[in-house]
Amino acid sequence: MASRNDASVEPNSVQENEKISLRRSFEEVIQKLEEVFSEMPNPETHVMEKLSEELELDITQIGIWFENKRYYIQAQKDMEEREIIRLENEKLRSENLQMCSEVKKRFCATCNNPKQQRAILQDLQNENAKLGEENTILIDLTMKSLFMIYVIFLLVLFSVMQTNHALRLVKEGGDEKSVSAAELTCPKSRIQISQAASGTINGIPEYSVIIINECESSCSGIHLSCGEFATTKLINPKIFRRLAINDCLVNDGATLKSGQVLSFTYSNSFKYPMSLSKNISPVSPRCCTTPTKRTGMPDVYTKLVQLSKNITPVSQRHCTTPTS
Repeated sequence: MASRNDASVEPNSVQENEKISLRRSFEEVIQKLEEVFSEMPNPETHVMEKLSEELELDITQIGIWFENKRYYIQAQKDMEEREIIRLENEKLRSENLQMCSEVKKRFCATCNNPKQQRAILQDLQNENAKLGEENTILIDLTMKSLFMIYVIFLLVLFSVMQTNHALRLVKEGGDEKSVSAAELTCPKSRIQISQAASGTINGIPEYSVIIINECESSCSGIHLSCGEFATTKLINPKIFRRLAINDCLVNDGATLKSGQVLSFTYSNSFKYPMSLSKNISPVSPRCCTTPTKRTGMPDVYTKLVQLSKNITPVSQRHCTTPTS
């Protein structure tokens, strides 16, 4: 009976010893792998082959263990970083709520009072409308001031031209001296034409043209050489229009008085060169005056009045002949 019990006990003890030895062997393998991993997480092939021989494991198993270990370490790091970020977000959220509460207490005392809110909104709208009206008035005043400055400039220019002409006549002196025929023709250089860029219209350049009669008397039938003039902006045809290629008519052919200024704007992708036409007849443009007797040294104001009375309109093909 005792022998049977001894026989049943021996196999159990053997199995336990085998389990213990396997457990120790597994722990030793893991410890060895951990030591190698701490030194080199990505071992080279010859290192893995040496471990395979030393631990009696397949090299594929060792490679899988190292790969799983790297994934585990990375996952641990990611979890730690996410936890840190979560804690920072919670802290920021708490601070944000606290700041919003403080701001609401200080600057939004009327948030819970709809009537007061509507009153404030109405006050703001009224103030905005008032500012808009003041802005409109200011713009109107500015435009009127600029226009008045422009008019004053033209008047001063005209006065200076008339004064210079009167002084020239006074210096010449002489009794019953008539104006020579050479004085009756206004040279082309006395018709000033200038143009400059003034902005854009829908992306197309805009140019301003100013024509000034600097002759001492009136001129009519003024034609300009303007090439194939064209514009995307409408121009008053009584001020400027193209009759044919390289032929444009100014002031509808009517008289342009001494010192008179004409201006218009046109829009095109480039600037057209403009000059007084060379193909016009000698009569056009022609400046005519009625000669007057000059005696003594009249004052400038009296001379200006006489000149204004003596300037007579001329037609495109007719000019009065001076008389002695």
